[in-house]
Amino acid sequence: MLRRAWEQAHSIKLALALMLLCALFSVPGTLVPADRAEQFYRETFGAGFPAFARAVGLLDGYRSPPFVAVVALLAVNVALCTWRRFRARSAHAARLGWVLTCSDLVLHLSLICVMAGGVGKALWGFVGTQYLFVGVETSSAYDPRTKADVPLGFTLLARERTEEFYPLQLRMGIRDAAGSKVALLELAEGRPARLPDGSLTVSVQGLDAGSGTVRLTVEHDGRRDAAELVLREGAPPVSLGAYRGSVVAYRRELKSVGVRVAVLEGGREVKQGWLRMNGRLAHRGTSVFLTGWGRDEFGSEYVGVQVSRDPAAPLFWIGCTLFGASTLALFASRSLKGRRA
Repeated sequence: MLRRAWEQAHSIKLALALMLLCALFSVPGTLVPADRAEQFYRETFGAGFPAFARAVGLLDGYRSPPFVAVVALLAVNVALCTWRRFRARSAHAARLGWVLTCSDLVLHLSLICVMAGGVGKALWGFVGTQYLFVGVETSSAYDPRTKADVPLGFTLLARERTEEFYPLQLRMGIRDAAGSKVALLELAEGRPARLPDGSLTVSVQGLDAGSGTVRLTVEHDGRRDAAELVLREGAPPVSLGAYRGSVVAYRRELKSVGVRVAVLEGGREVKQGWLRMNGRLAHRGTSVFLTGWGRDEFGSEYVGVQVSRDPAAPLFWIGCTLFGASTLALFASRSLKGRRA
């Protein structure tokens, strides 16, 4: 009985059955988004199916207990198969070649590393979201999988928030001293505009966001003067030498936001860095990414961050690297062996 169980434990048939189960359990997580899974099951299979799906863990996708258990069993099966295969091959290593024997072993071990990394991510990893307000501390993130706050093990504090804008684009109506319309100038930062006769050139130098005032450089009659244009409806026109200018329309689009984040432990700052789009702040195996920004209903500015933790990621990538290297070594050794034969 024990011998039969041992034979089944490292059999290829069991491996194929477990692979089929992995494929079946991965279908819901692949085809149905996690945030819509419960609604999809209710509409497709009836009101009672979501309760069954929750009980067996189908709503958790790749983190579901059945999927994790099957992957763990498959890893054990591959490990036992690898041990048996290596013992059999090592006895004939001189004939088969040590490169081929060791490459075969590393290939199987790489599969175990990949599966172990996946199980580790399912058991101990998480991806959560959080809003950061300047001057407000937070020590948790919301995990949509469990629909609960997950402690980070440290505290995040947003100390400063900065904004970067695209160049200001400005449309200005020009009138002469008598009030007659002369031209409509299209201005942008770094791109001056001039009247057709060349008697007036206007350049945008910058914007004071606090006062809503645009700094201009005006060239006329061989002179260069500075002027300020107020971006407010009903604001008086600005003097431009012999002309007057008023705002017809303007556009100032936000390009990106940066936030200076401090990591606190025990009330003491241990790390600090700037978070921007496509950047991250890493601490103790947890990565923080900037994902958005905005204002709440009270006008307070915030940034949205994604917090992810995957302690088994190094094991997964080591497995992927070993798989690629061992596959190339197997092909190379078999090709050389074939040529020698």
